[in-house]
Amino acid sequence: MIEGLKPYTEYKDSGVAWLGEVPGHWEVVRLKEITTPIEQGWSPQCDAQPASEREWGVLKLRKP
Repeated sequence: MIEGLKPYTEYKDSGVAWLGEVPGHWEVVRLKEITTPIEQGWSPQCDAQPASEREWGVLKLRKP
């Protein structure tokens, strides 16, 4: 059982070897289906520190 889930939760194989079983009601979705659009070329000012309460967290990405 995964800690924090109800003990009567049904599980299914995730199809990912390192992940193992996941709750049966979980489904695979594309990230773009659950996030807002990301604009290229705009970046807020941010420091390398965790976001405080009432601040946005920023994930900086760049093309290799």
